[in-house]
Amino acid sequence: MSRLVGSAVGSAAFLALSGFMPAWGQSLSTPSQVQTAGRGESGFAVMPHIRVSGIAGDVDGDFGLGYEDLFGEGVGLDLEMECLFPVGAHFLGPYVTLSWETFEGKNSIDLAGDTLEPDRLEVLSIMAGVKWRTSLKKWGDDEEIFAFFHAGFGAAAYGAVKGTLTASGVPTSVDVFDATTVFTYVLGSGFKHDFGRFSIDFNFGFRFLQPPQKGDLDFESSTALVLYVGIGFGVEL
Repeated sequence: MSRLVGSAVGSAAFLALSGFMPAWGQSLSTPSQVQTAGRGESGFAVMPHIRVSGIAGDVDGDFGLGYEDLFGEGVGLDLEMECLFPVGAHFLGPYVTLSWETFEGKNSIDLAGDTLEPDRLEVLSIMAGVKWRTSLKKWGDDEEIFAFFHAGFGAAAYGAVKGTLTASGVPTSVDVFDATTVFTYVLGSGFKHDFGRFSIDFNFGFRFLQPPQKGDLDFESSTALVLYVGIGFGVEL
């Protein structure tokens, strides 16, 4: 009889470790197993990121001029704060991000041979939204890899952009865009590797920004699309 009981317990333990324990077997899990499953996976965390990005969209569709024609690749920094809670086998909660991006201006030539060279474009944003996270692989109690997805919205402040317009060989200083505060929203995803209270994450996504207000030039700009990839380091408080 004791041999039969030992065999049944051994089989249940094997199924639990393999991730295939049936419902009746899950009720036999010990309290220590349940606590280990949720250890350090929810709570408040702070994560600074650095990223590179590109900007696209129509600055003036009539002339075929896009943001990508006026501005090169950008770099940015952000500080993200999240508070996630367990929801079934996953984690869900709010987050807030404060970010700064800058795009280097570049020389653009139209069909008539006139050139426009804007200064740097800078954007300061604050966004809030919801983040969902799920575990992909776990090693012991402290090391784990997650996948995550987030969506948020907020406000973005463009800085004023000046530039030099050269027409018929004569350079003129112009206001390309005026300082403008607009609506923005973001969709992103990535992977996060936890080492106890500390983590590293790789993230990517895109966000939309309403166009900045035109300056001296008669632009009819559309929504700007920013594509980004980044890396960050976090700590759980």
